[in-house]
Amino acid sequence: MPPLQRLLLKATARGSQIYVCHQLADNGLQFKWTLKAPDAELFNSQGEVLGRHYAGPTWEANDGSKITAVVKAKENAPNASIP
Repeated sequence: MPPLQRLLLKATARGSQIYVCHQLADNGLQFKWTLKAPDAELFNSQGEVLGRHYAGPTWEANDGSKITAVVKAKENAPNASIP
């Protein structure tokens, strides 16, 4: 943990990463997978549901408070990374 920071919350997640198969516009015989959204429940160390994680990406607590991140950079995965 960096100096002057402290751990506020630790959670585990159980869910899915939802991908969609798209036909390529320039070649109707080729397709690619694109991430649509995560869909997961978040749990505390006792196994109780704290909230959920979904598109945005957003993490939302049961009390309705939430935080949405902004993607600053992306890294393309190798073509065969999703079986």
